[in-house]
Amino acid sequence: MRSFLTKLLLIFGVTFFISTGIFAQEPERKPKTNPCVSPLVQKAQKNGLRSLTLFEIPFYYRDMYYCKKSGQTLKRFDYIEDNQLEADVEKTKYLKGWTSTFVYLVGAGIVIYTVEQTISKL
Repeated sequence: MRSFLTKLLLIFGVTFFISTGIFAQEPERKPKTNPCVSPLVQKAQKNGLRSLTLFEIPFYYRDMYYCKKSGQTLKRFDYIEDNQLEADVEKTKYLKGWTSTFVYLVGAGIVIYTVEQTISKL
């Protein structure tokens, strides 16, 4: 029984070391691409940040981080964000739609509540 356990342990040990040697080889690395000109950055530059999907946004910010880490300038990202802010300001210049209706109703509710509380204290 003891020799069986010794042989089993030896087989397990040899198999373990062989498998770690095979699987521990470093995989082939892809050539590094410039994160400052990734497809997501180009898409955001062309169509704005709102064109990115919810799943693409973290990858966009990852590319921005690696671009900053590589020592390159972030002017491209600043330009994209500034253009998006300008587009948002133009879009929200006038309160229209469901959101503005909601804001008006909440604001009116707060004013009415404040007036009623003030009157009830008199």
